[in-house]
Amino acid sequence: MHRRVDNFVRTGFNLDLQPNSAQSPSTLPKLPTFKKVLINACNSKCRNVDLKFFPESFERSKLNKTRINKKTKIMFWTVEFLFNKDNVKKMLHDLNETISLKELLNYKENSKKLEKINRKPNKEDDNYCSSNIFVHLVHQEIENFDFYLKKEGGKADALTYFKLDINETLKFNLTGKLIHEFPTITILEKNNPNDTLPTNAFVIDLERINAEIN
Repeated sequence: MHRRVDNFVRTGFNLDLQPNSAQSPSTLPKLPTFKKVLINACNSKCRNVDLKFFPESFERSKLNKTRINKKTKIMFWTVEFLFNKDNVKKMLHDLNETISLKELLNYKENSKKLEKINRKPNKEDDNYCSSNIFVHLVHQEIENFDFYLKKEGGKADALTYFKLDINETLKFNLTGKLIHEFPTITILEKNNPNDTLPTNAFVIDLERINAEIN
């Protein structure tokens, strides 16, 4: 295996995004233990997620608070949400992988429940509580929106999105995916011609596939 590729696999770093492209792979910092634990957890058969990390100097790395509970073995993800039409990005931390997207994101029914199922919220952090983050969804039902995860890796000219199944867990929706630090989920309003994916995008509908399997 080529040294550069081998180092990518061994460390979990995306070398193509290093600030200094001339930097030798042998001089790259090693991953902290907690990141190795996360990679191993993601690589397990029950998840099958290919998790990669950027160098800690990268903003995306600094924002990532994904963790795993050592006793329950449950992962709690940082997730970035992109409101496509408004080009607004918001983040939630400590999202329990065993809970459905619908439960995690439903503003009216679950803002209090989120505080119970996740770690104790930091009241000074407006990005924590769904009631602050999803003001865009107030007075609208979650079913009026579609949620997409852009496929990472592959050919540069191939634009593929996974349409997520909001009735399934975060764990289910991330299975088999390549994730850099944490997932970014794009939110589109249904039946809105001004809120769509790029015209050349190919969509894999996880909800439809799941329904056909079951």
